Amino acid sequence: MSLLSDPLKQAAFYLTKPGPCPYLPGRVEQKIFARLSGDANDDFFLNSALSQNGFRRSQKMVYRPACPSCMACVPVRIRAENFSPNQSLRRILRRNADLKSVIIPVDDASKLSELFTQYQQQRHPESEMAAMLDVDFIAMMQDGGANAFLFTLQDSNNKTLAAMLVDRLHHGASAVYSYFDPAESGRSLGTSLILYLVDWVKSEHLEYLYLGYWIRDCRKMAYKARFPALQRLGPHGWEDFDFKDAP
Repeated sequence: MSLLSDPLKQAAFYLTKPGPCPYLPGRVEQKIFARLSGDANDDFFLNSALSQNGFRRSQKMVYRPACPSCMACVPVRIRAENFSPNQSLRRILRRNADLKSVIIPVDDASKLSELFTQYQQQRHPESEMAAMLDVDFIAMMQDGGANAFLFTLQDSNNKTLAAMLVDRLHHGASAVYSYFDPAESGRSLGTSLILYLVDWVKSEHLEYLYLGYWIRDCRKMAYKARFPALQRLGPHGWEDFDFKDAP
């Protein structure tokens, strides 16, 4: 099936109402989005095609910013075959050499509920997610996730220290959402998840790891700029990207 086949042609797109931007104070956020159908095959090709055009998945919605007066959100991805960790990233890998990556089906998301709650309550206590119930967390991990899995990092005692919800795409993978043990902050587990996941993308002979949006003036998005082999989506398509040269 072509990526330009029926699932994409038949998709209906909607526009959200304007609201406060969660990343840049004083700005207005608006999104264009399509809903996944629930058919695993159709959703796989729709999500793959839209990811190539800068969209992201959140549960059953695949969206892209369409803000009325702002273009600060820049879609970025890592080109896996060109990726080689720099000195800083190699230090993080050495620090976490005792960890192993383990894939968990989204149907087993309940196993990670406690880890998610600890992360939210200690790292983002002011957010709505900090008050989520187990059933809400499981829905967040499973809804729209027919082609998703949970990529985890476990220590030598098989304790899960970090997890990332990942979408498998036609040409790569999309890092949807991550969380980790706040007591292990010295390990740089968020960065480690991406480093281990790049290796997985290579092992699957895929091309790209999509990281979502980079926003120059948003501190919590800044970490994405530290990865080599980064590309951004601009008016002329995907291009190699060095954030230092960005306007």
